[in-house]
Amino acid sequence: MKDDGTSVWKKQVKCMELFDTMKKRRPVKRFKRLPIADEKLNSVLGSMRLAPSAANSQPWKFIVVRDDQMKQRVASACQGQKFIADAPVLVVGCATIAEAYPYLGMYMSSYGMDMGLAFCSGELAAFHEGLTVHWVYQFHNEKIQELLSIPSGDVNVVFVMALGYSDEDGEPDGRKNLSEIVRYEKYS
Repeated sequence: MKDDGTSVWKKQVKCMELFDTMKKRRPVKRFKRLPIADEKLNSVLGSMRLAPSAANSQPWKFIVVRDDQMKQRVASACQGQKFIADAPVLVVGCATIAEAYPYLGMYMSSYGMDMGLAFCSGELAAFHEGLTVHWVYQFHNEKIQELLSIPSGDVNVVFVMALGYSDEDGEPDGRKNLSEIVRYEKYS
């Protein structure tokens, strides 16, 4: 069967949609009090599961928190960022250090990169589903471990994702120009 060119066009449209999504995304601190359908949540979680990881180690576990009281406790462990508890769902990303590839660049474990890729995959899926996220990076690992019965020692909390429907408008944060961040052939 001869290709009439529509498959290339469809791929270009999807790529443009992805870039538009990436350009429009921004952190949200106000969420509508609407529940998230299981299908949409599973789409986000499923995309996190499909994220690449070093040596396909997949060192992650994701804890879904919907209970209002628990979300308030988690928000307290996130340096009191109360808006977090207003999101319908929190996803707490945990890395099992022993499962991660131990020698990324020959000097560090891959779990931070692995978890970052999982978060980014989940964020893009959330936007595709009409949801938005806030990346919570200020938190007390030990407090969240205790709250959510996460084993201490070999398992670390790497992120908290506040997930829901945005209740605010605004522009994306500014980004640096390519000339500021790209070097060719050498760093300097």
